[in-house]
Amino acid sequence: MLKKFWARAIELMTNEEYSIQVQALDSGKYKSSDLSNEFKYLKTPEKLETPQVRVVDNFLLWDIVDGARAYLVKEGDVSFETADTYFNVNRFLHFRQGMSYSIDVIALAEPNQNIDSDSCDINYGLFEKLVLDLNESILSWNEIPNTEYYRVAVEGNHVEVTDTSVDLDEYIPDLIKGNTYQVTVILGNDEGGFYSTHSGEKILYKKPLDKIKAPSVVDIEGTTLHWAEVELHLLTKSLLAIMKRLSKN
Repeated sequence: MLKKFWARAIELMTNEEYSIQVQALDSGKYKSSDLSNEFKYLKTPEKLETPQVRVVDNFLLWDIVDGARAYLVKEGDVSFETADTYFNVNRFLHFRQGMSYSIDVIALAEPNQNIDSDSCDINYGLFEKLVLDLNESILSWNEIPNTEYYRVAVEGNHVEVTDTSVDLDEYIPDLIKGNTYQVTVILGNDEGGFYSTHSGEKILYKKPLDKIKAPSVVDIEGTTLHWAEVELHLLTKSLLAIMKRLSKN
């Protein structure tokens, strides 16, 4: 039967090999056992923690990793070593507008320790800034190089277009009149898909109410104005103002 015993922790030196044996100790009723067979144990250091990288504009930022002497930032065959906890992505001179790249950030230990951290993989897209313009229901934006299409998303609905404008009322007709919605435009291409983290721009759109049809004036008898009945039986303030001016005359 396999027994488990708790023993006081012994401070072992990293990268040192130890010979370990187990002995059953005297309980007062029996003599202590001989030492067990000997086995070897090599204490190896633990890997460094993986950097937690975040993207702010064109910079990669991360916190200090305990035990790290430097950090390796690489994309493909191009790499940079830095002692800082930030990196300007513009140093990758081969990056192109509208493309997405996978960047690795690794915490480096002292040479020969073999405990470099795992890689933190960041998907980074290099894009010009989208500038959105809304004119009634027509949403338009500037053309971005190397973009195959644009995804326009509203309230869980979306449409993909290759032009730089879209009629929201035509392409997303289920929006409720009078309600305000947040519209997001995201860049995409066939190589890297959508890059919502870096390229999404937002704008608010209020779907207009239907406009009341203008009244058709029929006749004026003295100070009495007659007009055809307006749909929904609503009168505008401007119409009331006209009536007041006419009555004064």
